[in-house]
Amino acid sequence: MPATEPAGRSEGRRATLTELGLRVAACRTELGLSLASVAEAVGVHHSTLSRLERGQQDLGASHLPMLAQTLDVSVRVW
Repeated sequence: MPATEPAGRSEGRRATLTELGLRVAACRTELGLSLASVAEAVGVHHSTLSRLERGQQDLGASHLPMLAQTLDVSVRVW
């Protein structure tokens, strides 16, 4: 049986993903970049980036530096 996260921890992670997604979408929009162009620069499928922006998927730490560079922000912002 797989281990599950305590309810509070799961909700906190979901809120963090949602906040990250909103920040990514805001930065991308402010720069006038398309979802497809950012996804290509980061090396992920555009649907993956879309799910990230909606707080439905974690991108993974390995992609965050390239995402930050593409959006011209520091990883610390997130």
